[in-house]
Parts: sequence; C-alpha cells; structure tokens
Amino acid sequence: MMMTDSEWVELVATRATGRGDWTAGKPDASCSPIIDGRDERDTAFIDHMMPDASDDYMRLFEFTEGFGWMLTPMGDALADRIIDTPDPEPAFGPYAALAAWYPDRLIACADRRMRRPAERWFHDAGPLRLDRYAASRDGIRRMLVHDRLHPERPVLDGRRLDALIDAHTADDLIVTGKAERLTVGRLLRIIRHGSPDALETASRIGARLDDAIAVARLLSR
Repeated sequence: MMMTDSEWVELVATRATGRGDWTAGKPDASCSPIIDGRDERDTAFIDHMMPDASDDYMRLFEFTEGFGWMLTPMGDALADRIIDTPDPEPAFGPYAALAAWYPDRLIACADRRMRRPAERWFHDAGPLRLDRYAASRDGIRRMLVHDRLHPERPVLDGRRLDALIDAHTADDLIVTGKAERLTVGRLLRIIRHGSPDALETASRIGARLDDAIAVARLLSR
C-alpha cells in the first residue's frame, strides 16, 4: 500500500486504542475506543483526518456522524496483521508504527539494528510488567526469543520461569525455547507433566542428564 510512514503510525495508534494493549506510547485525546454496533466489533476512531491523507489510508476509515473517522474492518485487519504477525524484515512504515506502539514485537527482526527498540523495551520493563507479559503465549514466545538472543540477560528465568512450569500451560514453548539451557530440576518437573517435547530434549542433552533421561523413560512406559 502506498502510505506514508506517519499514516502507518497513525493507523496502528488508532488500532492500539481499540485493542487497549499497546506496550509503549499513550493515545491522545483525539483517539478513543468504540464498539461498532453493526457487528459488535471493538475498534477505534479519531476525531480528525490527517491532512492530505493518501487514498489508501482513507480507505481504511469511514466517517461516522457524531464520532469522527472510525476504522473499517479492513483497517482493523491490516493493523492486527502488523501487530500480531512476526515479520523478520518489516517495511519501514510498519516498522515505525511498531517501534512507536509495540516495540516488543520487533524482537523477531533479523537485523539487530531493527531489534534495538525491542531489546530496550525488554531491558527497561519492570518485574510487574514482565509478569503480566508472561501471562500470554505470544508474550512467552517473544520472551524466549529475547533470551535466545541475550542469554546473559534473560527475562524468562528464576521465579517467573518456575511459575510458568508449575502452571503447566506453556511446557512446549519452554522446552523448545530453553532446550539445553533448562536445569535438570526444571526439565524433570516438565517431564512429570507428561511432556513428550521434554522427553525428547532430555534424550538429546546427553550424559550430564542421565538421571533425567532415566526418569523420562520410566514415565514414558
């Protein structure tokens, strides 16, 4: 689509207001969430249209009397795809939008220079924010990607990792993402949940996990 960088940023900002889950920035008073009563769709509107907006940008909004410019279903879908679909090589407009509103999503970028906003976000996020972030599988995936890239500064470790293992809701992600970095004790706890991925990982690790492998084989019989 032939849109300017500022239009991409405004599109994602508007959608972020509708979703209410932005991880950086703060919507201003010109943008508010709204439910489209025609199909009970959570979306958002802005009370103005950008000057000299492109045709492609205009097609993503519709004017609603009494509110302003509301995102269309196509606008919602496009913004959701940018926000929720990891892209190792995002175009500059979507990249600028994510850097402004969802910098954590950029941890999947192949170019480290493009990952820097995500790295800063994870390193600056406090314990409470990271605890909330680990409540979703998508959040866990991004934390694991971060930890593979920065094993010296993990964000999914210690009590946070132990709590996830105890919850037994993300064993497959933890085993795939942490693999050989899991301690024997943690691997055994996951194996006791009956995780076939953990059993396979234990078998790969080798001699230093003889006890874990023995237990895993017993539990698999």
